[in-house]
Amino acid sequence: MNVIVTDCHFNEAEAARYLNKSLRWLQKQLKESDNPPPSFKLGKKSRLFRKSELDAWLERFRAGVAEGEGQ
Repeated sequence: MNVIVTDCHFNEAEAARYLNKSLRWLQKQLKESDNPPPSFKLGKKSRLFRKSELDAWLERFRAGVAEGEGQ
């Protein structure tokens, strides 16, 4: 059987690395930001981040910059 993986999940350290940020920065965003990266909370301390949701979250910032250009 062939399995096609279309999305993957990251733990906090992997998500920070994917975003090219420190783990401390990511943890601060999760606690203090009005628009934190989307994640799933597993248990008391563990979180998972879906790659496609991180990509969409990043894209919102890019779109915001593009919309503001030329004003």
